[in-house]
Amino acid sequence: MRSRLEFFTLTVLGACSPSPKAAAPPQPQQSITSAPPFPEAEFREPRTTSPGAPLATVDTSRPDAPPQDNSGAPLRMLTPEERGVPAPTCTPADWNPIALGDLLRTGQRRNLSYSTSIVMGEGRPMTDLLGAGSPCDDSPQQRPRFRGFFMRTLVNGITIRLLDAVPAGKSGRNWEGNQCSYELRSADRSGVPLVLGADAIPPFTSIYSVVRQGSAAFIGVQFNGYAHEFPKGGCRVLAADLCEGRIIWKSSDYTSNGDIVLIGNDYLLTGYGFTSEKRIIQVHDAHSGKVLQTLRIPGNPEALTFSQGVLTVKTNHGDASFELLR
Repeated sequence: MRSRLEFFTLTVLGACSPSPKAAAPPQPQQSITSAPPFPEAEFREPRTTSPGAPLATVDTSRPDAPPQDNSGAPLRMLTPEERGVPAPTCTPADWNPIALGDLLRTGQRRNLSYSTSIVMGEGRPMTDLLGAGSPCDDSPQQRPRFRGFFMRTLVNGITIRLLDAVPAGKSGRNWEGNQCSYELRSADRSGVPLVLGADAIPPFTSIYSVVRQGSAAFIGVQFNGYAHEFPKGGCRVLAADLCEGRIIWKSSDYTSNGDIVLIGNDYLLTGYGFTSEKRIIQVHDAHSGKVLQTLRIPGNPEALTFSQGVLTVKTNHGDASFELLR
């Protein structure tokens, strides 16, 4: 028979034995980023000494070395070189004009030899993030001034930040709305940030579609309504160089309110249509923005699909088919 002491010892040891831990449930991914705009940055805060102490120094030969104890310096961000990370580089896109012929012809004949690359745009990058209450649209409900921080990194490697949304009065349908500004940059932080303000983004409009090929980016900006309700324009395309951080060309207004597609690095395809307004597909020279072709479609362009060298434009009044010639 076990003694009371032996039984008490066994009981206590059993109670203190670690129990297996259940696996932590996966955390849902957040669409809205509220962190500082440099998530990969490493900050180090030296210990405070006397006000006259010299600035902290960092041993650049050791990325993990702490600052020297001669601090008093303010909090600062270490450079990639100080952290032993090579600085990202980029190469500007080639925007030199070239001679281009027609790309599309009405028809459904397949072009099995067609092998040119097709880059589809990522649609609604900010409207999906901000939801129906986007501060960049006009609305029958008053839009408050935006205060906060919204950022999204697209699959194509472009990070979009909504910088500001200030009151812009009323649109042509007497709805109040805002003037938004954005910053676009490569997610690896190479190149120069591209800031899009009132000179590029009209009031009451949002970034709707983005195409990227290397350092070249094509950005669709649109409103939701009749053209005459937005006299300051919209539904345009901006071509920008992410390496140089500048706009290369702008399309005319009322050019695109749907998908944007880059074909073979040289042709940019856009579509526009709304109720009784013009309903068209346009082919642009991606290098200069020059309109090469304008083709009519039966309704508002809702989706562009490609199969064996045939483009199908889905609209609210039936489909239109075009043969790709190149």
